Amino acid sequence: MKIFCYARPSSPRIPRTDFSLSISEHPFATSTAWDDVHPADADYILVPVTFRVEIPGLHSIQHYNGGDIMVPFVFRGQRSGEPELRNDLREAIVRAFLNNFPHYEKYPEKHVFIDNGDLGTPCPPLCGSILFQTNPSYQHSSVLTLPQNVPDPGPPRPIAEAQIDVSFQGHLDQHPIRKALGSWSTRETELTVEFRPSGSSIFMVDGATRFDMVRTGFELMRRSRFVLSPRGRGTGSRRLYEILAHGRIPILISDAYKLPLEGVINWERFLVRVPEGFTGLTASYVFEFLHQHDLKEASELARRTYLEYFAPPSFRRFLELSLATRKQ
Repeated sequence: MKIFCYARPSSPRIPRTDFSLSISEHPFATSTAWDDVHPADADYILVPVTFRVEIPGLHSIQHYNGGDIMVPFVFRGQRSGEPELRNDLREAIVRAFLNNFPHYEKYPEKHVFIDNGDLGTPCPPLCGSILFQTNPSYQHSSVLTLPQNVPDPGPPRPIAEAQIDVSFQGHLDQHPIRKALGSWSTRETELTVEFRPSGSSIFMVDGATRFDMVRTGFELMRRSRFVLSPRGRGTGSRRLYEILAHGRIPILISDAYKLPLEGVINWERFLVRVPEGFTGLTASYVFEFLHQHDLKEASELARRTYLEYFAPPSFRRFLELSLATRKQ
């Protein structure tokens, strides 16, 4: 498979009268070796960047999009004075982004885009291209799942050394499911549960606080056998890939989230999936998993899956597998 990859646009900012775009790289995409091939001869053309849109008078928009192609482009502000985003503005924003990629008009069907935001409604100007999202939904079958970019934390401790059955650390206001899990944790008596609500989102704090939250969260994972991975504003969570990297068993609670490489990876061997309406029965799902699987083998498989498909050096392999199997 031949993949041409664009260089990052020369300017990190694209100003317009009604908005401005800030360009950001996907770290795995820009650190991966791609082919020295002309776009006409390539099987796919990768756009390794995404953007954040800023609109005068709509200050809260950055808290909703995270830097995306899929901005919630029909959006009524929660505060007085905020304008409503219109479909024509939506298209103008995406066109301003696409103007940086000169081969798009000729080969739209070869172009591969990355959206790393929370909201996932496919954008009409990109419907003829291939889209990867970190928060995809089963509602949009053509959209492919992109794992969150989680660096390798190194070899994990053996899961037999874990002292906690189930743990969670995170911001509860991201989704009602998280508060429901908090209530479940206070009532649970059959499992040892450590549930740590944080006062704010990890993305809304200063660097030192974020570093400390990551450090304590990872240490809690290492001490746990299972780690809750509930959805947030988006369908998925970065936490899922952090759990795999640490060789722990994720408990995924998100009905809409489409797991990556579902036709390649047998997720049931190292992942517990709890329906959103059944958080009160989480312990039952854990015990069922323990009855059917060897915990040590599941832990090793979780870590191996991360290394083979989701670690930084595996990004190209993951991309090629996703593209090769998308129509099967």
